[in-house]
Amino acid sequence: MRFHITGKANFTLTIYSDPKRMGSRQTSIAKRRVASGSSRLAAHITALRPRQWTKNLVVFAAPLFAFSINMHSLVGSLLSFVLFCCVSSGFYLVNDIADVESDRQHPIKCKRPIAAGLVSLRVASLMAFVLLGSALIVAWLQSRPLGAVVTAYAVLQIAYNLRLKRMVILDICAIATGFILRAYAGAAATSITLSSWFVLCTAMLALFLAIEKRKAELRLVRIKGTKPRAVLKRYGSFVHSMLNFH
Repeated sequence: MRFHITGKANFTLTIYSDPKRMGSRQTSIAKRRVASGSSRLAAHITALRPRQWTKNLVVFAAPLFAFSINMHSLVGSLLSFVLFCCVSSGFYLVNDIADVESDRQHPIKCKRPIAAGLVSLRVASLMAFVLLGSALIVAWLQSRPLGAVVTAYAVLQIAYNLRLKRMVILDICAIATGFILRAYAGAAATSITLSSWFVLCTAMLALFLAIEKRKAELRLVRIKGTKPRAVLKRYGSFVHSMLNFH
């Protein structure tokens, strides 16, 4: 039943005489609210880049290759994994906040939650502060070696975001160092002493992965014909030959 009222205020008043129709409308509104809340939660989770957390599985390498698989090593490695996930997600948020304007002009990065406006800058900043602060505090409370490693990783991320990611070769070394620190974190949390061979193999594998990442970016730029990032432009002939880029 609808009434159209005119005068100073012109509006339509709808009154449902059928309780079923009124209940159906209320259910529809409730479903839309739930869907909206779920999408916002999904956007906040996506902003943390959970797909990148697989890199932090390196913390389990120390007890695995030391053949020290027990409850103590598993709990310690799991704690290190969670701490590195918090730190890495925190810096992903910081990086997205800093690059929000450039990301909005990018054809792909504009879909990121912060650049798309799905996560506000204020909320993203608060999330980053909580993640980074809690990770550092818990790491130092757990043990000094673990706190030192997590702090070193945080400092490395600051240096990488501010400067190193724009410097040829040093950007690759920074990525490799991040993997090495993850391995050290697993050892620090489980009281395992890493051998020089383990550290050397981890470093070589990390450098290989970092180089492959750059090679994939260079090939993608050549295939799609898109504008390369500034650091890719600075790679000289030596790096090109090293990456088998012809």
